[in-house]
Amino acid sequence: MADLNELSSKLIAIKDEITDQLKDIASSKAVYEYRKTLMDAKNGQIGSLMKEMGKIPNELKAEYGKKVNEIKNWAQAQFDAVDARLKEAEMKKRYESEAIDVTLPSEKPAKGNLHPNTQVRNQIVDIFGSMGFQIFEGTEIETDYYNFTALNIPQDHPARDMQDTFYLSPGFLLRTQTSAGQIHVMENQKPPIKIISPGKVFRSDDDATHSPMFT
Repeated sequence: MADLNELSSKLIAIKDEITDQLKDIASSKAVYEYRKTLMDAKNGQIGSLMKEMGKIPNELKAEYGKKVNEIKNWAQAQFDAVDARLKEAEMKKRYESEAIDVTLPSEKPAKGNLHPNTQVRNQIVDIFGSMGFQIFEGTEIETDYYNFTALNIPQDHPARDMQDTFYLSPGFLLRTQTSAGQIHVMENQKPPIKIISPGKVFRSDDDATHSPMFT
């Protein structure tokens, strides 16, 4: 390619070909493949133009390079525009095909199960309940009096060390035993009394076989 007129004619032909080809391209993947073919530095119609630079007279090289860059930029803009349009259409089609009918009934969530400890506790409660026992759970926060003193565990009793618990404020603590519920019931009911007092208790135990809270 020895003159710019020949280059101009070739560039016009390339533009016309690109315009015609892009009219018929129907997917972004096809745009990518066509772009790669044209821009290939070795065999592409546009990519290989720079290989011709060595055949161009020195005084024409600047103008030649300018024209080659112009068509490269023009072609890239055409590819980008068509690619964006096709990708938008493909995405819209995908959304339509994958649309979710929000009026359909949802799947039922899987039902959870009670912890085995809770199941056993409930069975024990049911058994005693069927035998006429009253179920008294009481409160997890107790006073020092109901948790210790009223159960014959005075201030200096060694059992207090074994049942060291979590103190909330002077006189109040997290109960170490549900036996405190017995005192509440006996204060408010007359014999005969038949109760069980299930529930959480708290102690300063924390090792392989003990937990600070247990039932």
